[in-house]
Amino acid sequence: MNTDLVSAAATGVVRPEDGSPNPESGAGSRPAEDSPSPRLTGCRRRAAGFTLAACLWLGALPVLPVPAEPEVVGPMVGHTSHEHAHLWMRPGVAGEVVLEVFCGVDGQQVARLTDDSSEAMDFTVRWRIDGLAADHPYRYRISWDGGRVGQDAELGFRTWPAPEQPSRLVLAFGSCAHSRPTEIYRTMEAKGAQALVLLGDTPYIDNPDREINRAKHRQFLTQPEIASFIARHPTWDTWDDHDFGLNDSHGANTPTRLSNREAFIEYRAQEHFGQQGEGIYTSFRAGGVEVFMLDARYFARTEASPVDPEKLTCLGGRQWNWLLEHLEQSDAPFKILATGQVWFEKANREIDHWHTYRHERDALWAFIEERGIPGVILMGGDIHASRHMIWQGAAGYDLHEFTTSPLHERVIPGLNSPHEFLVWGEAIPEIFLRLTVDTTVEPAVLEADMVTIDGETVYSVRISRDELEPGGE
Repeated sequence: MNTDLVSAAATGVVRPEDGSPNPESGAGSRPAEDSPSPRLTGCRRRAAGFTLAACLWLGALPVLPVPAEPEVVGPMVGHTSHEHAHLWMRPGVAGEVVLEVFCGVDGQQVARLTDDSSEAMDFTVRWRIDGLAADHPYRYRISWDGGRVGQDAELGFRTWPAPEQPSRLVLAFGSCAHSRPTEIYRTMEAKGAQALVLLGDTPYIDNPDREINRAKHRQFLTQPEIASFIARHPTWDTWDDHDFGLNDSHGANTPTRLSNREAFIEYRAQEHFGQQGEGIYTSFRAGGVEVFMLDARYFARTEASPVDPEKLTCLGGRQWNWLLEHLEQSDAPFKILATGQVWFEKANREIDHWHTYRHERDALWAFIEERGIPGVILMGGDIHASRHMIWQGAAGYDLHEFTTSPLHERVIPGLNSPHEFLVWGEAIPEIFLRLTVDTTVEPAVLEADMVTIDGETVYSVRISRDELEPGGE
C-alpha cells in the first residue's frame, strides 16, 4: 500500500472542481508508482490501439510526463496550551492557505489566519491561534487554491484546562515506528489518549539527503491511523538516532544535522525548536504535568560538557541551562524528562544512552535534589523493549524511569537487560505508554500503563505525588 496517499482521504480533502476526493490516488496526492494501469474500455480502448499502431509506424516517441498532483499531508494539531494552539498543513502547492477556527459550542468563527505555502518550506504552513478559552472545543477548516480540509469532516481540537484547574488528562507516549499503517494509534484513542508524544525513531529515515528526509516525514504522517489522530489531538516529537541521522548517530558525526533539523521543523508544529537555530528541544504544560522534550542528539559530543570540561556533552551548554532554568521554575505537580535514549546503560556496543553521559545525568539529578524540585519522572524509548525502573534515592527521592518501545512489531529481548533498579521489563511488540495525570484528587496521582496494540494492559503502576518529594517516603 502506498501510505503517501492516505492523509487527504482520511481528513476529507476535496477539490473545488468536482467536490469529491479522487478515489484512485487519494485526494491531493500523486499516484503510487506501482499502481496498476486503469482498465481501458470503449473509445479509450480504441484510442489506445490507435496510439500503439501509430508508435509502431512512426517509431519510438518520447513519453510525455504526466504532471504529478500535489502531495497533501495533514492537517496536524501541534503544541496546545490552555489559551493557544498550533496547526500545521502541507497543501503541496505554492500560494495562500487560509485557516478558519470556530467555537465548538456555538459555531462562531474565532479566528481567520493566512499563510503562504512555498517551495522553500516544502509547501508546509503553520499557524499559532491565540486568545482561546481554556478546556474548550474548537473546529477548523483549511483551504487553498486547489483543495480544502475540514469542510465535510469533523476536524477539531480541545485546549487544555488552565494549570490551576483540577483535571484528569491522558497522554500516549511511544517510540520506534514504521511508516506503514498500524492500528496502534486507534488503540491510543480508544484508551482515551488526548495527546501523542513521540520519543524518536518516528519515523526511521537513515539518510542524509534533505529531500529524502522530507519524503520520509510525509510518508510517516500520511498513515491513515496517525493522520486521523493528529488531525484532532495535540502532537509533540523529539528525535532519536534514526530520524536525526544514522544508527547511533550524534552531533559530531552527523554533518547534515542542520538540514535534518530544518526538515524536522518543516513537518512539526511545536512551540519552540531549540534556541538560536540549533536543536529541537521544547516543553509543554498539560494540566498537572509539564513535559520537557529533550534533544539528546544535536549537541551530543560537539562540545565540552557544562558540568565537566574534560568530558563531552550530551545536551550542550545552551540546552543544559534552558533545562535547569525551566525545570526549577515549573510548578507542575509532575515533570517528565522525555528523551529518545534510555537513562541506564544499554546492553550493546552503542554509546547512545545516558550512562555514556552519566556526568550530566548525575549532575542533573543532583540539581533536582539540591533545589528541592519535586515530581520528576524519567522517560525514554529506543531499545525495542519496555521497562520500569526505580532509581532509589537518586534525587533525594526515588526517580521512576519508564521506557516505551516499540510502536512497531520488532523487539530486541537482549536489550531488556538486568539492572539492580529494574522493577519490570519485557520485549513486547506494538506497545505504548498510557500516562494519566489526575489532579482532582489530593495528593495528585500519576498512573502509567503499558498497553499493547490489542488494548491489553500488560503492566500498570500508580505513583502518588507525595512519593516524589525530596526527603519523602
